[in-house]
Amino acid sequence: MAEPLVKATALARAYQRGAVSVTALAPVSFRIERGDRVGLIGPSGSGKTTLLNLVAGLDQPSSGWIAWPALGESAVPRPRFIGAAFQARSLIPTLSCGENVELPLALLDEAADAPRRALEALEAFGVADLADKLPGEVSGGQAQRVALARAIITGPSLLLADEPTGQLDSLSGASTLDSLGDWLDRTGAALLLATHDPTVSGRMKAIWRLDHGVVQIAKRKTS
Repeated sequence: MAEPLVKATALARAYQRGAVSVTALAPVSFRIERGDRVGLIGPSGSGKTTLLNLVAGLDQPSSGWIAWPALGESAVPRPRFIGAAFQARSLIPTLSCGENVELPLALLDEAADAPRRALEALEAFGVADLADKLPGEVSGGQAQRVALARAIITGPSLLLADEPTGQLDSLSGASTLDSLGDWLDRTGAALLLATHDPTVSGRMKAIWRLDHGVVQIAKRKTS
């Protein structure tokens, strides 16, 4: 049996606010396998972003543990193996959209072929024409699609996305999800996606519901 991309046991995160401990994520155990498409749903403040940050290795758990068995145990395997597109604007304002997408390749010393690969990633989400524009010159929805292009450029095994269609109209959102689905089908990568939109979560193979930091993991869809 192949090792999972991510394995967590009793993973939890709490924050101190003065003398009060606030639970952002109650203990939860899970696995993410290759090809999984998991939707994280729940109201704002329910713990979706906290969980994404823990899976990305951007935050440390208060208790429990998390590992990336198929991606390497010694350190969090980014940016080659985990791609992330978060809800907040994350594009560097002084770089063009194309240069933003190239950035992960520069961090991996793969800059020689970066412009071509960046253009291909942008084309995958229908925003190749924005390559020379600065982030301040594009809409929020366009910036989200550029961020998705940057997240996939290294060919990650796991993609994390926080409300990736939140600033798109229904038609553009559906098109973006179609493009994302095509990329997942081609690569076999896994997806962990946070959303408020039932139309988006309905396209996932499994649903994890979060409420006040408590995760309920639904059965995987068979189709």
